[in-house]
Amino acid sequence: MDRSAITGNQAECKVVVPTGVAGGDNVVGARPGRIRVATRLLGLALLLPACGSDFLWVDTMGKTPELVTTTTSTATTSTTAPAPPPPPPPPRIKMPLPPPPPRIKPPPPPPPPPPQPKAVPQPGDSPLTGIGVGGYTTGHPALVVKIDNVGDVPSGARPQMGINEADVVFEEMVEGGFTRFAAVFHSTPADPVGPVRSARSTDIALLSMLNHPLFAYSGANRDFKELVRRSSMVDVSVDNYPGKYYRAGSPRRTPHNLMSNTSQLEALAAPDAQAPPRLFDYRPAGTRPSEPGSRPVSRVAASWTYQEKTSTNVSYDWNPGANGWTRIQNGALHVDADGRPVSPTNVIFQFVTYHDTGYVDSSGAHVPEADVIGSGDAWFLSAGYLTPVHWVKHDKDDVTEFRGDDGKFARLLPGRTWVELVLVGRATATDRPADPTDTAKPVAPAPPDNTGPTGGPTDTTSTTGPAESTTTTTGPAASTTTTTSPAPVTTVTTVPVPPVGGSSSSSSTTSTTTAAADKKGKGKSTGPPTATSASSVAAGPASAAVLGLLLLFAPPPSHLRRRRRRR
Repeated sequence: MDRSAITGNQAECKVVVPTGVAGGDNVVGARPGRIRVATRLLGLALLLPACGSDFLWVDTMGKTPELVTTTTSTATTSTTAPAPPPPPPPPRIKMPLPPPPPRIKPPPPPPPPPPQPKAVPQPGDSPLTGIGVGGYTTGHPALVVKIDNVGDVPSGARPQMGINEADVVFEEMVEGGFTRFAAVFHSTPADPVGPVRSARSTDIALLSMLNHPLFAYSGANRDFKELVRRSSMVDVSVDNYPGKYYRAGSPRRTPHNLMSNTSQLEALAAPDAQAPPRLFDYRPAGTRPSEPGSRPVSRVAASWTYQEKTSTNVSYDWNPGANGWTRIQNGALHVDADGRPVSPTNVIFQFVTYHDTGYVDSSGAHVPEADVIGSGDAWFLSAGYLTPVHWVKHDKDDVTEFRGDDGKFARLLPGRTWVELVLVGRATATDRPADPTDTAKPVAPAPPDNTGPTGGPTDTTSTTGPAESTTTTTGPAASTTTTTSPAPVTTVTTVPVPPVGGSSSSSSTTSTTTAAADKKGKGKSTGPPTATSASSVAAGPASAAVLGLLLLFAPPPSHLRRRRRRR
């Protein structure tokens, strides 16, 4: 009879009954009792060796089996005399601690630096003059006073009061070819000031750039007063504040005798009123102009006419002793009420056109308005030199810009400035040779701004495209394009390496390009079996023990019982 035992890892166990045993020639005919005895003896034969030293042979997944043995040692007991007790430890001697170091007090912090003294504006100190700290920052706005300029006392306005204290004076043409002043006060008070006269429509576009200035005037027609009300200027006219004005006595006569005080008018400003902006750029004092085309001149003159008749002639003569331009009007030296000549540091001839407003005065003369929004030419007069410049103004609230032929901002000397709104083609200049006082003055250094003949600074535009592509464009001077391409795709493949010593575990394959491989090998197993697919019990003594238990307690085969019954 051949009986196959349970197979573990392709191992077979075969039991053969020798023929010499009684009944061995016919196993089928053997008695069942003998077969059961032989089977149980075989199970005991397999079980007993497994219970010996080989029973602790353990196989684990993915590892080489290790042999674990048990060693029995014989202990020998001997009796000896007790050891003497250890000597007592030496007494602990307490060492006195060193005294703590004396506490050193840190030095006191240095005293804070004394506060910087606050800059106090001085006479002439204003953003309108370019002198000193630039005037008050709050609570001190610019004050514009319209001042008469027709005729001489007693029947006229000249000499005016406070005209030399103004930081900037605009001279504009009114009806009949006469002129009127818009005097801007900020750095120096003028008490009194006048004679004060009426407003004109030119004032709105000319003076709104002064950051909500106080506007003092004697009156205007209904439409002009509405223009003032809707503008950014603060109306402090005699109609609104009659107590701030008074009439001067003899020899002045009405309407050339209305006076006021700048201190009383400035007290009408709101607490949060702001100082005016800077109207001009300035170069260092004691220098000559550096703008191209500058040349020394001795006199510059202009005239205003009405119906082919000249009503006002004005000239400015260079006065090196006063470092200013002496004003001559209608052939006479122009002085103020104190007898001081009018001699500003800078003069600007701004060439403009005038248009008819459609209004007329009491004499029937047409009321003109200067076109100060737009662009045109101008002359800068400073330090005895004439510099040709260009002006531009985009809106009534914008500050008028003056640039030289090189496109950079033209500069004046720090000081007071008079601006003449001159008719185009109605001005003349008289050249002169340079004298030692001119050559002794150094040429002003180049302005610090970075503007060029084409205007503002260079614009830079940066655009980031997809796939890490960056494009940078710089204009208008140069155009540079920088492109960064995306990095190429790299495929990394790990090849499985067989373990040392024939281990059944292995590494898996990894690739960054898996789409094609998955499609190609879909439904197929390409790698070796993993460790979880192997049997948890390998061949060895444990398998023999299990086989012995099965043979020992197995019941007799059923087919033998059937054949016995048949017999």
